[in-house]
Amino acid sequence: GLGDNIQMYGYFPGGDHVPFFEAGVPTVTVVSSGRHPHFHQPSDTLESIQPANLAIATKFLFSLITLLADQPQTACHPQLTPKDLCPE
Repeated sequence: GLGDNIQMYGYFPGGDHVPFFEAGVPTVTVVSSGRHPHFHQPSDTLESIQPANLAIATKFLFSLITLLADQPQTACHPQLTPKDLCPE
């Protein structure tokens, strides 16, 4: 299932989310293929996108958005697991 393809980490430095994270705003970063030579480089073009990884990331984000939308706005889920996001 999709949950088998998700790896969750703590702080991910270098992402666009960092200023928000450092200001105390809850953040989510989705990197569909881990760090790669084109990460945040001029060579990071459409040609470097892997469609299969993009599909996995899209399904993950849809599950996450649905999960969070169904919770009270004060809810925060810092310890989500892949099974929370991708119930079989």
